[in-house]
Amino acid sequence: MAGNNLFGADIAGQLNKAMAASFLPCVLIKVTEGGRDAANPAAGKSTSEASHSCRGFLDKYQAGQFRQGFTEAGGTLVKEGTRKALILGNSLPNGIVPEPQDKFTVEGTTFIIVNVTRDPDKATYEMELKGS
Repeated sequence: MAGNNLFGADIAGQLNKAMAASFLPCVLIKVTEGGRDAANPAAGKSTSEASHSCRGFLDKYQAGQFRQGFTEAGGTLVKEGTRKALILGNSLPNGIVPEPQDKFTVEGTTFIIVNVTRDPDKATYEMELKGS
């Protein structure tokens, strides 16, 4: 995946080249919502999933940060038990980016993405996750 070449430097590419071997193999599962089945509209909308290999790691919020079951992270409240993860942007196929409601699998566990932030060059995507 090509970064933005911020300041004329391929920061995303350089970071991926230097760090990818140190990160875990992961899978970003893009979830696309479809339409309703006219024969069974009460069943809800259909979804399709496409898996994309990438490199990243799983982390957790510091337990000491939690008060009354929540902590503040990035200016928002995060429920205790919420996990976070980071993906190297250039480890994803071109044009593929994580979004809320997509899924993320690492070390055999799949999570649902709640929130995503990125740096200006799209070198990394930090995700707030909840259990699936």
